[in-house]
Amino acid sequence: MRTRLIATCVLVSLAFCFVPFPSTLTPSTAIRVIDQSGNPVRDAKAYRSWKHYGLGREGSEEKQTSQRGETIFNNETGWANLCFRAYHFLRTISPHMSFGSHTHVEIYCPLGYELRLSEPDFTPIDRSNDFASCKSKSGESLFIDYRPPDPKATMQYSVRVCLDYHRTSRIEFILPTRKVEPNKQ
Repeated sequence: MRTRLIATCVLVSLAFCFVPFPSTLTPSTAIRVIDQSGNPVRDAKAYRSWKHYGLGREGSEEKQTSQRGETIFNNETGWANLCFRAYHFLRTISPHMSFGSHTHVEIYCPLGYELRLSEPDFTPIDRSNDFASCKSKSGESLFIDYRPPDPKATMQYSVRVCLDYHRTSRIEFILPTRKVEPNKQ
């Protein structure tokens, strides 16, 4: 009887090692771009790339804001069993390895707009030449690239904002902009 119980426990444990279970590869990401009056800014480009180190999966997607100034990237879910996860971990083990998921978002302000990060939502950290970084009141770190786009680029923009996240909960970000008068560009 005792041997049968142990054998059953071992078989159930082994079977559990081969049953896939879900992991969030990247969370849903909501981007909203508004002007100084709170009006939506349409056609701002947004790009999201992600990598889940534990499952060895990655992806990317590009969208643009709607009439409401919003775009939403859906969450991505991956399935893997414990054996695959252990194999992938052992295969990639090194002193510089990463865990979990990493999401990178880039927002490209359309021509005719500039950032207005002097709002109380943002705390400047550093500004050197064409680059700046700051933190939002909710703790997000932003990297801002003020360099003009390459003239050969397929998309023209006024400024690029980059955000990096190491979490699997929903991401919501509002980018404040200001319409620039045509003679000030």
